[in-house]
Amino acid sequence: LEEMSGVEGVIRYPFNLGHRLSDNHSLAFSLGLIQRRPTDVFAVDPLARLGPPLPVTESGVAVVYRWKTQRPHRSSVYLPRQGSGLQIRFDLTNSLLFGDQDYSRGEVELFTHRRIPRTHLELFLRGLGTALAGDPPPQDRIGLLTAAPVYLNPGSAFGFAGGLVETVNLHSPRGLESSYLALRVVSGTAELRLPLVRRLPVSLLGLSLGQLTAAVYTDFGQAFGPPVAGAASPFIITRGAELKVNLMFGKLPLFTLAYGTAGEWFFGSGTSYRPYLRLGLVSPF
Repeated sequence: LEEMSGVEGVIRYPFNLGHRLSDNHSLAFSLGLIQRRPTDVFAVDPLARLGPPLPVTESGVAVVYRWKTQRPHRSSVYLPRQGSGLQIRFDLTNSLLFGDQDYSRGEVELFTHRRIPRTHLELFLRGLGTALAGDPPPQDRIGLLTAAPVYLNPGSAFGFAGGLVETVNLHSPRGLESSYLALRVVSGTAELRLPLVRRLPVSLLGLSLGQLTAAVYTDFGQAFGPPVAGAASPFIITRGAELKVNLMFGKLPLFTLAYGTAGEWFFGSGTSYRPYLRLGLVSPF
């Protein structure tokens, strides 16, 4: 966790090519001058040889292209039945302008939602790839991680605050037993979802639980070029099942919770499942 002080300017240009109203693009450019100070340090495997997170001063530019095609529907906040998207992001931090950091980060993310014909099942597919170059501070190292990401799902109240709260995409297969640090990482998920209950008959001070769905899934990933060993991690496959539920304020979903069990899947042997509770992913953006 870091405290970040500084200034950032963003120019965003949304556009539509005129073929379909629900087929939208956007291009964004940002410039930031930031001082970063770690405020809470989590345990790090000594074998990683990363050292503690550092206070840093840096300047950087970012370019983000996003394409998303999805017809609006109220079910999109808990069980999208259609839609696809692609996001390409490049961040460059350079000391020529301000600060003392020189590194870059590139990221590609894509997803799709598809309904299984003649059933109530929905298929969700997602892929994510990230690469680092240069000499980033220890807290910006990437890899396959056991840390749970923070998801701000589109259409939720926390999702509306996505422009104010910075979250970073993490490669965190559910059920992963140990982390693998790297300079390049790919991961993905295939998830089969089923709607269960629209609203539970429990309410407290306007808060309630609703939009309950069940899912079975497999996550996968691989890390290439760890900072120390210089070799690729094993190709990781995990599998599991989970229940997702939205915390509601009236009819507005605030955020999504996911409770499930998952473990690494080894061909020819069983899977050791472990329970977890984390913020659930409905759709990346």
